[in-house]
Amino acid sequence: MELDRKNFLESALAALPEDPAKWRQTWRFRFKGEPAIDAGGVAREFWTLLSEQLFGRNAGLFMYAATDQLTYQVNPASPRLHTPPVAARLFRLTGRLLAKALLDKQIISVSLNRPLLKHLLALPVCFADLEHYDAALHKSLSWILSDKRTEGEVEALCQTFSVFVDSTGDGRGDEEVELCPGGADVDVTDENKVTTDL
Repeated sequence: MELDRKNFLESALAALPEDPAKWRQTWRFRFKGEPAIDAGGVAREFWTLLSEQLFGRNAGLFMYAATDQLTYQVNPASPRLHTPPVAARLFRLTGRLLAKALLDKQIISVSLNRPLLKHLLALPVCFADLEHYDAALHKSLSWILSDKRTEGEVEALCQTFSVFVDSTGDGRGDEEVELCPGGADVDVTDENKVTTDL
């Protein structure tokens, strides 16, 4: 696999094989204009550079988890930063590359947050996992679910079954997404706050 340092990510993605059988073969790497035998060092550099760029801010696929600056979660604005087919292809390639790194016993210098790891392992994601995605939202929702002190406190929050998401990546919640059909018109009350019927 010949790679270009100046356009590393593009050259790496272009060099990836289409045939699934080739993903099970041993890969050898070479950088253009650099005479080197890949005895392991070039491969380690490939995986380090690839993880830095795929998970880097410029790629727009991942972002630091809201709870720390150590683990990564999917960037919700990524489908808007790339066309949907390109974003889907990049995420699929990222998953395959993570699997290939595991098979080849290569170290990837990124950590994924718990909900994303559970999703990759096909384990059910539960309400408690929200704390690892957005601790403030988890705390607020936990309060709403457990509030039993005063009747009408939940209604006083004037919440509906919809959320505002950041669709442009600039930190503003500018697109309303309904959590259920007609959710923007359904007020959250003490009676329906735990319901699954909406």
